[in-house]
Amino acid sequence: MDYLLLIIGVLTVYASLMVVFTGERRRRLPYLNAMNFGITALIALSIQHPLTGAVALLYFIFSTLESNSIASTIDRMREE
Repeated sequence: MDYLLLIIGVLTVYASLMVVFTGERRRRLPYLNAMNFGITALIALSIQHPLTGAVALLYFIFSTLESNSIASTIDRMREE
């Protein structure tokens, strides 16, 4: 389990750095989406508490809503 947390953590940090250092918005948004799903996985796997599942589920739901808004933003940018 520790290796899994490490791998997910490294990928999440990489996605976070790409969000910060990527200049073009269209290329930045998928990294933001990957970062959100990585944070969801880290919450669910690292904290050993009964409410952790609920917190991870809520974060997952709201990050999914965010990814939908990201997709619609990319769609609008393609139309321009």
